[in-house]
Amino acid sequence: MSEAYQVLARRWRPKNFHQLVGQTHVTQALTYALDHNRIHHAYLFTGTRGVGKTTIARIFAKSLNCKTRGVSSEPCGECEHCREIDEGRFPDLIEVDAASRSRVEETRELLDNIPYAPVKGNYKVYLIDEVHMFSASSFNALLKTLEEPPEHVKFILATTDPQKLPATILSRCLQFHLKNMSERQITDHLVHILDSEHAAYDRDALQLLANAAAGSMRDSLSLLDQALAYGQGEVRSRDVATLLGAVPEPQLNQMLHMLADGNAAGLRQILDALDEYAPDYANLLLRLLQQIQKITIVRLNAERYPGEIPAELHALAARLPVELVQLWYQIGGDTWQNLPYQPDARMALEMNLLRMIALQPLLPDAEPQQAPIIREAAPATAADDLTAILQDSPPSETTAVSINTDNNTQTRLPAPSGETTAASINTDNSAHTEPPALPSGTTPPPVAANPEETPPPWEDIPAADDNDIPPWVSETIPDESAPASAPPVAATTEKKTVADAPACDDAPSLELLVDNLERWSSFLTTLDLYEYPLLLLENSIPVAWQAPRLSLQTGASGIIFDQKQNREQAAAAIAAKLGIDCIIDIQPGDAVTTPIDYRRQQSAAQQKQAETDFHNHPQVQAAQAVFGDSLRVDNIQPTNPSQT
Repeated sequence: MSEAYQVLARRWRPKNFHQLVGQTHVTQALTYALDHNRIHHAYLFTGTRGVGKTTIARIFAKSLNCKTRGVSSEPCGECEHCREIDEGRFPDLIEVDAASRSRVEETRELLDNIPYAPVKGNYKVYLIDEVHMFSASSFNALLKTLEEPPEHVKFILATTDPQKLPATILSRCLQFHLKNMSERQITDHLVHILDSEHAAYDRDALQLLANAAAGSMRDSLSLLDQALAYGQGEVRSRDVATLLGAVPEPQLNQMLHMLADGNAAGLRQILDALDEYAPDYANLLLRLLQQIQKITIVRLNAERYPGEIPAELHALAARLPVELVQLWYQIGGDTWQNLPYQPDARMALEMNLLRMIALQPLLPDAEPQQAPIIREAAPATAADDLTAILQDSPPSETTAVSINTDNNTQTRLPAPSGETTAASINTDNSAHTEPPALPSGTTPPPVAANPEETPPPWEDIPAADDNDIPPWVSETIPDESAPASAPPVAATTEKKTVADAPACDDAPSLELLVDNLERWSSFLTTLDLYEYPLLLLENSIPVAWQAPRLSLQTGASGIIFDQKQNREQAAAAIAAKLGIDCIIDIQPGDAVTTPIDYRRQQSAAQQKQAETDFHNHPQVQAAQAVFGDSLRVDNIQPTNPSQT
């Protein structure tokens, strides 16, 4: 007959204070008391399930009754007494489950044996677990003995709900509150166990288990047992995610990247792909909020120790203004609060993410650069004075701008002749009760006799030609992952873009796409491909083509999509597009500029050019001369960014 299997929670239960994970504040006090003979007669351990209350009590009992070393903070663990305590059969360690022995008659029976001397050890240790389940009569019966027990008796009480204990009990005990384990502590301990068990694992999978354990080491070990059984002796991220209905860490970070890029379509595709895990959407929202909190910690340089926050979140935090991160957290918190009242949790989560993208343009320096420009119609106020001054400035080749003031006014300035990038600005100046003084030598502009004849703001928007991008197209969030034909380039943009490259339909082979990021990025927009296969190509560049093998080099963001199924679907889409056989081979790269990176660089270049043109604008310089420091430019964006 084979030896019975012992679960990990029992096999890896700490045998001494040094093996305990966390709870330093408890072990430090107990070891000092044991080593200096300052042992109290009653201890109370509180804390949630699985944090070590019973374990510490048993170690304390061994420290009092070790046959080899006597009373010591370091019991030998090998003597007869130590082994019997570990196996739960030591006669002088009396463990009582208060939940099943709550009646006063049972408590009195327990107290009747207290005057008798220990059978084997130095002390009789009474371990009463879940002591809050005692009845009021049982507590009353215990009071006198708990306050003045015999010298050979020690009480250890444990509970998960100390609020239910009478104050008379609390005042007779030394109370220690055991803290929840951090995810880092649980993950490191699981790594130690699996290394000792010689089991293969993914660290991301262990982080999922640690997160699901919610601070309980015993729960994490139980989940680890379940994961090992499901994964046939291995702990892999995909298996654990399926088992828990959770989302792996790389996919969470990819969702945050999509939020930062303003890629609503790509974000919805990731959500569709995550549906196969049948996730708990409330838990998914909670984990997103936890990631946002970590980004805030990085932005404010509030890390407690090196490596507390993963490097990928450091890189993401460098792209995000702290105001945007706080807005995300506020939106997510509101959604979490209202989630029980939503008709569908999946719809509520998706709407929460879309709202995070939709409100990005309201913040300074918020990404993406192609974010929509929000225009509001408002009655004419003091901003008309600024309009009059700007219209009186010398004519030149300028750009139409919109000016927002802190009193929610908005005026559209007509664009004089010339070709420069249009931009929008937000200004924040104090309220004016009187028009500002005009420069000497200038004449106030004429005022309309009938204010009702003033054309509404939307009539100032110039009509678009047939070849121009319609106004509503420039106000949509660019889709970096969904297939679409390469859009036209705005007439006001002189820089060459991907649209200038030869059409991919005319490419005779993939040789023209090797080491040509511009053509490769344009080619991907023509493929009939979605979700993870497309994201694999979007995060990779072709480095070699030797029919039928296409060698791709992928960056760190693309590694998570490198799966056989994704490669096969991507190769099939390329083969169908070009009418050739194709097999994709993936090679990891250190510093790879991918199509996604290329589009970001193009966007950054357009943003920089728009800011330069705007600040050099004569009318803007005239406004700066009038208002000085009170005129603040919060947000400048190209009105017609190239849709690469």
